[in-house]
Amino acid sequence: MTPPSFSLGLSPDTNKVEERAAKRVKKPSRFIVSPYINKKTATKGKAVQDEMMICSYLFSMEGSELDFIFETKEGNATIRDYIADIAPSLKIESNVIDTYCLVLNHEQGVNNKRKKTKHFFHTGMITTFSMYLKDRKHPKAKYSVEQKPTILRPKWNLDRKFPTEEQGNRCDIIKMRMRFAAKMLTHEINIHREEMSKQALEFAETNKEKKAREELIKEAIKVKKQKQESERISSAI
Repeated sequence: MTPPSFSLGLSPDTNKVEERAAKRVKKPSRFIVSPYINKKTATKGKAVQDEMMICSYLFSMEGSELDFIFETKEGNATIRDYIADIAPSLKIESNVIDTYCLVLNHEQGVNNKRKKTKHFFHTGMITTFSMYLKDRKHPKAKYSVEQKPTILRPKWNLDRKFPTEEQGNRCDIIKMRMRFAAKMLTHEINIHREEMSKQALEFAETNKEKKAREELIKEAIKVKKQKQESERISSAI
């Protein structure tokens, strides 16, 4: 027999209390955010906690390689396997550069309203544009082919040459990679930023022991570097 339900009037209705409790439980957790959203990315200074958390998750290589972890509402998307190449010591795919161009172009519009803005082309645009002009027999076709792109070099040292990680400045280059990765993944134009934030927080909660977490990431990067090397050798055959 089911006992009768009743209230003595000394406390709020149980159903309402449970409903309010459920609402409290569903309160969304905070977003992981890069400090450089819509700002120029600094190459100096310590990495902040959010940058460390999102990059630790990314560099752990957890999750499907084919998952889209960056995508704009216009449909420009990049899979995890490509963006993870921004991890220290790995060869960066052109897709990563193209993805960062999307972020930069968006920020140009945000930060330079009513002013002439720069436009950052993706890596294949110059060749495509030159071929288009040539096909149309445009008078500037030859001129565009002969132009050399301007290579932007950060002010790493006095001679302004971009150093490799083997030439020192390793910590600075690692921080730069982390900041670019964090900025892309947590940027407002990335429709997957909430999910990436959630997964990064879960990874941090699951892997609290620093030494074990660092070993996991180190091994994951080592495996991916070996994969890159084997793919390079295969393509050369």
